[in-house]
Amino acid sequence: MADPRIPSTDLSPSDSAPIDSLLQQAPNATYHIVERVKGETPIEVCRVGGEGARGRECIQVAQEVTKVFAHLQKRGYFCQLPFDPTHTEIECIRINKIVQRQS
Repeated sequence: MADPRIPSTDLSPSDSAPIDSLLQQAPNATYHIVERVKGETPIEVCRVGGEGARGRECIQVAQEVTKVFAHLQKRGYFCQLPFDPTHTEIECIRINKIVQRQS
């Protein structure tokens, strides 16, 4: 049973559908979770190397960054802050792609 003091990190099916659609198009790509203004929605989920501006294809999601972060982790992505402290986006890479690199 879930602790009622801890807020849920689950997304509704309607909130997760656009994210899942973006992930299905290129599951082994690198994704960024971008929070333009700290603590405010919408946030962006971007596929690096897409056809959009600066090689990124992005969608906007009207959800908290922690919920989107948890959703990508549930879908098999490892997410972390980049090593460069001037970048604040969260970078997500599919776990099986990391395993393949190490093999």
